[in-house]
Amino acid sequence: MYKGIDADMTLGLDYGRFFWSGLGFRTGLRYTPSLAEVDNHFGLPVAIAYRTRARSPRERLGSGAWGAAESAGWGGLYGEDLGDVLKDAAAGFLLSLFRDMEFYAGVTPGFVTGSSGSLSESYSGPFWEKEWTEKRSPLSLTVDAGMTLNYQIWRFDLKLMPAFHYNVVRTLVSRTSRGAEEVGERYSGEQPIRWFFSFGGGLAFRF
Repeated sequence: MYKGIDADMTLGLDYGRFFWSGLGFRTGLRYTPSLAEVDNHFGLPVAIAYRTRARSPRERLGSGAWGAAESAGWGGLYGEDLGDVLKDAAAGFLLSLFRDMEFYAGVTPGFVTGSSGSLSESYSGPFWEKEWTEKRSPLSLTVDAGMTLNYQIWRFDLKLMPAFHYNVVRTLVSRTSRGAEEVGERYSGEQPIRWFFSFGGGLAFRF
């Protein structure tokens, strides 16, 4: 969630247990090959979760029809062409077909084995700018909050999982240095990299 820092990929394996009340918990493993040019991030997420009741096929179809109509209505209101309106309607229909939803909050302790990120340099005449990511600590601890939309096919769930994460440890810091050849460095700044947004897709099997 920072300008100039590209998105990266995270792989995960989760286990969840839910009770009749809808309350439950989740845990698992996370691996990010590279984040802000620092390699090998590992995490162990632990979260308390709540799953809504399962909607019937009739409820899902009704919700899908409403989602399609709403999306098409907004597209028509803003003057989109027919093709875009139809695509919005199809997306609204599919997104509204979920069987149930999950909401969760938890923490992810982790560690980083990679070293500080590579240096990026740019020059404009006598002026220069250098940027890099510095690893301040091998440890991390994110506070997580997110939701999941479950689309059931037999005992499998297709999942869409948006979430926010805040790292309470100064694990990574974005560093910037600017100056000129004649005078050397004139500016040095740093910004801790704490906020992250993830959007995941997954496949689950219900025991």
